Amino acid sequence: MGTGRLVWSEGLPRVLGHDPAALPDADAWAAHVHPDDRAAVATFEAAIVEGATTYEGEYRFRRADGTYAEVADRCT
Repeated sequence: MGTGRLVWSEGLPRVLGHDPAALPDADAWAAHVHPDDRAAVATFEAAIVEGATTYEGEYRFRRADGTYAEVADRCT
């Protein structure tokens, strides 16, 4: 079961330009998901909250410079 915490990889600053401290929780993270992808992300987040033990999803995430990166997200 998930912990309810966001855990950033050490590559976050290098790949997306964000300091992990600037994205301390799910709301701060979600604000950077592309608006067209938020519904899909909300769907797999809800599955985790409801007890799913794994998920995979792809979405666009805003880099610190304002451009978007394609992200493959996985929880196992």
